[in-house]
Amino acid sequence: MIKKLRWALIPLVLVLSSLVAPANAATVTYAKYTWSDTVYRVTDGQAQAIDYNTWVAAGRPTPTTNSVIPGSYLYKWGTHQNIGLIDPTGAYHWLSSAEWNALGTPGYANRSNEGFVKLSWDSNIARMTDLNAGQGYPINLATWRAENSPEPRVANRFTGDQFYKYEGSDDIWYAGPTVNRVITFAEWQAAGSPAPRVIAAQWANPITGRVQGNYGQDRGSYTHYGEDIAAPRGTAVRATGSGTVVRTKTGVAEGSTASNGVLSGRTGNAIMVHHDDGTASYYGHLQNVNVSIGQRVTANQQIATSGNTGNSTGPHLHFEIHLRQDGNSPTNPRTFLLNRGVTLGS
Repeated sequence: MIKKLRWALIPLVLVLSSLVAPANAATVTYAKYTWSDTVYRVTDGQAQAIDYNTWVAAGRPTPTTNSVIPGSYLYKWGTHQNIGLIDPTGAYHWLSSAEWNALGTPGYANRSNEGFVKLSWDSNIARMTDLNAGQGYPINLATWRAENSPEPRVANRFTGDQFYKYEGSDDIWYAGPTVNRVITFAEWQAAGSPAPRVIAAQWANPITGRVQGNYGQDRGSYTHYGEDIAAPRGTAVRATGSGTVVRTKTGVAEGSTASNGVLSGRTGNAIMVHHDDGTASYYGHLQNVNVSIGQRVTANQQIATSGNTGNSTGPHLHFEIHLRQDGNSPTNPRTFLLNRGVTLGS
């Protein structure tokens, strides 16, 4: 009789057990941030943004607003006073003190050695990866806005930046995380007028004067493979790079039409220098030659004065650059120097 009763109770137990929620059933809540319209369905610590129709279908539940939604990232830059929050959808927001307190003063990633900095005298903004070491890189406007437009710290200088000038030049260069360029006198003053480091010039402008722009010009019986720079007689002519003087020509008078140049041509008193990188430079129509064959010269060292010797219609420097040291591989000297940071004639 007892056995029959036991078997009769089994269906009843099964029915009752099906009506009781399992102990490990998922807990579902709804949450949102006060500054956003996005509602999240939070299940077992995982948040998913839902649309309006899904929220209505769920019975229009009132979302909580007093805690951090799972999947959010809180952080604070070393250059910004506010705490940033990136929600699970990737949207950025700067928390006010009241908002942070309303969320229960949650913890955040303290990125105190990172941030955004700009110089007081330059418009570029740097994303600093190491403030203490002065390491960072310039960012464009789109990248800055994607970071929710953080207000950059304004400084006169970066840690470890450099002010320098090339020997023989008055231009002051600045090198830092945002720029590497020649700066104005006012910018240099705004940076605190630091003494620039003097660097021995690697390449230099050979003469100050007006560039004629006649490289490659067809002159009938020949092509003009040099660049002419008009300058008064006696203007200093400088070696455009370090190297060795391999040829010189002196004693040529003004107006001489004889083929008397260092290279085949009528360029009067002249000098050829073989540079350390395998290139060569040539200087013609000189008034005086101040170097000798075999002499070592450095960039920006005066080697001659300009003149009007040889077949010339007026005082100027005939200047050539050759990519090889055979004297038969000319290239546009203006472009050659520009690619090395030097402007011909200025």
